[in-house]
Amino acid sequence: MITQLEENGGGRNKLDSESTHLKNFIQSNWLIDMPFNNGIYTWNNRRVSTQQIVSHLDRFLLSDNAIHLGEDPSSSMLPLSGLDNWPISLQWKRSGNTT
Repeated sequence: MITQLEENGGGRNKLDSESTHLKNFIQSNWLIDMPFNNGIYTWNNRRVSTQQIVSHLDRFLLSDNAIHLGEDPSSSMLPLSGLDNWPISLQWKRSGNTT
C-alpha cells in the first residue's frame, strides 16, 4: 500500500482512504518507513509502456527506538525472480555482527 503519490507510477493519481490510514498509523506510532538503498518500487503489473503501473507496496516499519540504540538497519530490493513483486531484505548491523 502506498503512503504518498510518489510511491506510485501510473494508475491512480490520488491516495485512497486506506493509504491515508496507513500514513497516519506510521506517523502516530513514530515508526520509521525504511527506504530501500536501490530503488523505490516493489511491485509492477508486468505490462509495458503506457500500460505499466509500478508501486511501493512492500516496506519495513521500524520503531524509532532502533535508531536511538545506535544500531544500523538498511533495506534493499533483491533481484526480481519472475513474480510481480521484488523480494526485499532488511539487514541489521549490531555491534560486530550482521543479522
